[in-house]
Amino acid sequence: MKVIEFPDWDAALGRSGIGEREEESFRITLRWYLSYCGEQGCQATVPSARAFVDQARRNHPKVPSFAVEQWKQALNWFFKHGRAASDMGAEAEIEITASVKTMRLGHGTPEWRLKMLTVLRRRQMSYRTETTYIGWVLRFARFCGTNDLESLETSSINKYLDFLARDKRVSAGTQRQALNALVFLYREVYRRELGDLDEYKKAYQKKRVPVVLSQSELNQVFDSLRMPYQLMARLQYAAGLRVSELMSLRVKDLDFANSLLVVRGGKGDKDRVAQLPGLLHVALREQVEISKRLYEEDRKNNVEGVWLPESLARKYSKAGQSWPWQWLWPMNNLSIDPRDPKVTRRHHILERVYQRNLHRGVEKAGITKRVTSHVLRHSYATHLLEQGTHIRTVQQLLGHNNLETTQIYLHVSPQCDARQVKSPIEGMSNEQTKAA
Repeated sequence: MKVIEFPDWDAALGRSGIGEREEESFRITLRWYLSYCGEQGCQATVPSARAFVDQARRNHPKVPSFAVEQWKQALNWFFKHGRAASDMGAEAEIEITASVKTMRLGHGTPEWRLKMLTVLRRRQMSYRTETTYIGWVLRFARFCGTNDLESLETSSINKYLDFLARDKRVSAGTQRQALNALVFLYREVYRRELGDLDEYKKAYQKKRVPVVLSQSELNQVFDSLRMPYQLMARLQYAAGLRVSELMSLRVKDLDFANSLLVVRGGKGDKDRVAQLPGLLHVALREQVEISKRLYEEDRKNNVEGVWLPESLARKYSKAGQSWPWQWLWPMNNLSIDPRDPKVTRRHHILERVYQRNLHRGVEKAGITKRVTSHVLRHSYATHLLEQGTHIRTVQQLLGHNNLETTQIYLHVSPQCDARQVKSPIEGMSNEQTKAA
């Protein structure tokens, strides 16, 4: 039986052009299937795919038939492109060794992973933090060549952090993120105090000036986006939101009467109040109506309520099915809950879908700057300072703990604004400039 190497199925799916909704649905199903293969100790074959669908249907008897068809379509795409990748004949029996994101050094799920997930969810850490921390510990386990992480000494962590700085040349922020994940594992999961964690090379702290778009450039980008991504980008700029804060907005967070937006569970799990400009009220009310139509459809079909933090879900078991808690930016299709594959519910638009659409809008607008969604937040802060807003006010609106973080935007102040300084070349004649 031939083996097909298909390590880049995720990237291939992104290039497939099948449509954003189908792509996200396929990606969730395939990750679920590959995790199933890892848990069952089997490889990705046609029989295992059939067994996966049968088990999923048994475990989720209320899943609508269209969702089952989506599972099958995703698996068909996987096997079709896996077969094409190694030029196997149409009649050949297929076995695919795919790159399962959950690395396993042995059979079954590592014990450290189960323990860490338990603590992360007990602490109600965000899904992004959960996947980030698990990812770093997976890479650490691969570096050490073992899943018996509890027995490792502090020197192993120092060696890994040193490896990240010297060999991988990661940034200081990336190295610090890896350190935070490992400290969480040993202090919070294993209840071990770590020794001296200073015996590693510190990654170089690069100082970067934030990319900022002018209001003219912002309008060009906005005009190049289709809805709802145009409105999402406008709101992110108008309120200075992080992309995770934008995605996780719920209907109840909009206060039209006072033109305020409540950002809940922002960075550091802190709430804050942001601006909700009147210029966006009409479009946002229309978006709320779109969300309400999907909500009513879900209630009619007895779909599981939207995701809520575990403690809140325990205290108010029906809150996820109530209107105020619905997502402001719901997906058009139902999807499997990444925290619990047994549950199908409506999730909000994914960050990478928004980011991809924003990138396309920037290209279409002809903007040559390197623009990510965070550039909208940079632009918001910079433009506030340009119009004379006090830096302490900007700090509060951005949700920064330290004023030093906000001060990076002071590059636009008159004292240090490069635009206010005349270059020496301005004093040269045209002839001198040409001769040079």
